[in-house]
Amino acid sequence: MYLFLVVDGRMGGLLWTWIDSMRSEAIASAARGLKYKTDVGALVWDGARGHRGEEVERVGLPTIVQPSYGPELNPAERVFEEIRRWVEGRIYPTIEDKTEAVN
Repeated sequence: MYLFLVVDGRMGGLLWTWIDSMRSEAIASAARGLKYKTDVGALVWDGARGHRGEEVERVGLPTIVQPSYGPELNPAERVFEEIRRWVEGRIYPTIEDKTEAVN
């Protein structure tokens, strides 16, 4: 399970969903959901392979690719740091238990 997380800097909010993989198809599906449920103007990505696939391009949202080795420019990374601080180092009986701890 992977957390697909969006930081809305304009509204100061977070949007997220769980996806089964980091493949372009799964990421595109989550991004399409954002496109139709929110007022997202563009996607800001790091250089991960799944973010660059044709499926993601077909979603139709403008994309901004961050420079390599610049995680400090990605507000989602700050959120992930806090999530890791909360859940890492603990043993969960199932992946569902761990995802529930994140939710």
